[in-house]
Amino acid sequence: MFNGSGTLSRTLAVLVALFILIPMLLVAVMSFGQGSSLRFPPQSFTLDSYAAYFKSSSWTIPTLNS
Repeated sequence: MFNGSGTLSRTLAVLVALFILIPMLLVAVMSFGQGSSLRFPPQSFTLDSYAAYFKSSSWTIPTLNS
């Protein structure tokens, strides 16, 4: 069942990593979409949400504190 190279362990590690990374990548892509809600695929790409975030001290100060 197990061979010396740990193929099963390596395969399981890759599957777990993909299970964690794929949703994170999807959310990151959707965050560049226009609008107040996340949609996939985004209809258009914009940085407006990020600009509003960095202009607002009610978000940037807590971010720097954490």
